[in-house]
Amino acid sequence: LYGKDTGLLIIWGVVLLLNARHLLYALDLSKRCPHWPTWGRLIIGYFLTDESYAVTARRLDAKPDEALPLAYFTGASLGMFFAWNLATIAGVILAASLPDISNLGIEIAIYSAYLAIIVPMIITLPRLGVAVAAVVLSLAFKDLPHQLGLVVGTFGGIGLGIALDA
Repeated sequence: LYGKDTGLLIIWGVVLLLNARHLLYALDLSKRCPHWPTWGRLIIGYFLTDESYAVTARRLDAKPDEALPLAYFTGASLGMFFAWNLATIAGVILAASLPDISNLGIEIAIYSAYLAIIVPMIITLPRLGVAVAAVVLSLAFKDLPHQLGLVVGTFGGIGLGIALDA
């Protein structure tokens, strides 16, 4: 968006909307793990990522009647936090010695990572409906300016999920 001379308010709005998913993750975890102490949820909330949520939610799905210890989420979150930061440091150090990789098409990696997170979590018909609705809406509105089709798909999927949950 920045490279396409999009206004700063639109950029901030899109970033805010797309990162609202972390609120949904937190709400889901607080509903499914009410036994976690408030102090622990506040501290660990800093480490909540798509990946740590996915690992924790898959464990909760696999054993829904078993109380998940806060230590499980802590381990998943800290493991990913340190791996991310070590990889970032390695990238900064090694970047100068690597050839220009911008034309290799590796930007597909981020999409692959999200698919690897999302697809294994589609274990119920309502979740499948939410995923399909989000994809269909995103594609239907892909020509909206400033990549707002993604926002439409996101909120369409969230809306359907809330409706199905009710």
